[in-house]
Amino acid sequence: MDAELRTQREQVVNILRMLQPILVEIRKAFVHQQEQALDQVTNDTENIIEETAFIAAEADEMMIGRLLRDREPLLGYQDILRFLRMIVRDVAVLAEILRHQIHESVPFSDKMMEQANLLLGRQEMLLHSVAGMVGSGETERSREITRICSWMGQHCLAFANHHESRLVEGILPASAPIFLDFLNRMQALVHHELELIRLLTTWIDGTPGGAAVQEISIR
Repeated sequence: MDAELRTQREQVVNILRMLQPILVEIRKAFVHQQEQALDQVTNDTENIIEETAFIAAEADEMMIGRLLRDREPLLGYQDILRFLRMIVRDVAVLAEILRHQIHESVPFSDKMMEQANLLLGRQEMLLHSVAGMVGSGETERSREITRICSWMGQHCLAFANHHESRLVEGILPASAPIFLDFLNRMQALVHHELELIRLLTTWIDGTPGGAAVQEISIR
């Protein structure tokens, strides 16, 4: 594998791996209703955004003096970094929505707790799968990962419809708007992940050797 490509793939995997424990911490903080636990999440997401921006700036510099055909892989890489930043910001907003719920002591129903916990858990699995796809270069995984995204999007919509009805009926008026904000942000996250998967698949398959490139360790 080309050394430049290998470095880029390692960078993408590392960013995804840094996001996974953040989602774990968000879920723990939510389940145990511990606002202070989200402070580190804020710092960690800001650090990832800064690092990703720095990597993107390096990619910009690498394009100088290259022919157009030689720039295409870098352009694809920059698009991937852009969506990774969007995803990190989505995760940060999810944390802030839950911080507000915890800080204001707004009670979520058992169903809300179960649904939010389910979606956060699936997000952890999803990021692990995407990192695995990038690390192995096996873009066949993209179909399975896309199905997970679709499942999450469908459930976000179904959950939102249910709680919007309850809001109209005046049931749990304080918690419903917060939970709907959570679901809307989760849907935005899933949308960005779907686009990221598409970009990653095109980027990996368009590199020399395609799916046959050397596997990157993601231990």
